[in-house]
Amino acid sequence: MQEMLFIVFQEDEPAGLILGGIRAFDGYKNLRSCNLCVCLEYREEGVRQTSFHLFVVYVMNMHQFLIIKEQHMENNVFEQLAKKYDTEERMELAKIIVKEVRGALQNSKSKSLIDYGSGTGLIGLELSDLVDSILLVDSSEQMLEVAQAKIPRREITNANVLYSDFTQEVPKFKADIVLMSLVLLHIPDTQKILQALFNILNDGGKLIIIDFDKNDKINHPKVHNGFSHTELKEKLAEAGFKSTEMKTFYHGNRIFMKQDASMFISSSIK
Repeated sequence: MQEMLFIVFQEDEPAGLILGGIRAFDGYKNLRSCNLCVCLEYREEGVRQTSFHLFVVYVMNMHQFLIIKEQHMENNVFEQLAKKYDTEERMELAKIIVKEVRGALQNSKSKSLIDYGSGTGLIGLELSDLVDSILLVDSSEQMLEVAQAKIPRREITNANVLYSDFTQEVPKFKADIVLMSLVLLHIPDTQKILQALFNILNDGGKLIIIDFDKNDKINHPKVHNGFSHTELKEKLAEAGFKSTEMKTFYHGNRIFMKQDASMFISSSIK
């Protein structure tokens, strides 16, 4: 018995990403679409009112289809956000983070830096004048395309981008400094990524982490609700880091999943 599934998404979102996932599943029987230009409104802080598309999909196995759709959408969530990522709110938060990180990069003119989980380069590209070279690494190709386009426009000559996921495969090259800004909370296996970054660093290298302090108001199945300084220091020591300095440097309103939160900076030496 076939079942009906409705998929609604914004008119200006890349429909191919969603429909690609549908067509990859050979159990769908029919696909029809129509515009809902005035029937629906999308109201969210910072997002304009827009029109939607409605897709009606008939499938033979709803459970199997929904699993495939969920996996497809999860893989592309950052892809869809990339070109809209540099919002005013994110740029303001980036300025605060950049100011703090720049203080931790004094006397680094001869050093190589990896910005892991760089996104569109909001943080990393603002640090290029402090280091010898910077590599923006992310697992979203579209975000890296945005970052790559910024490099010549900003006349930055010592920056490159790399599409990679260090939780899947650790590269052979080394770096003097690794920066991870608001990335650790998205990685399920904290210890695994800390160990990978330790292995990438040269002896005496530095790992700089910016993230949110532990916050009991946050509850999400795929995001850590911040980190305890004590627990994170223990994990860093377990990964092999000899010393770690950590401090909270900023308190902000609605900056962590629309909740008030504070951010810390951690500097660990290999």
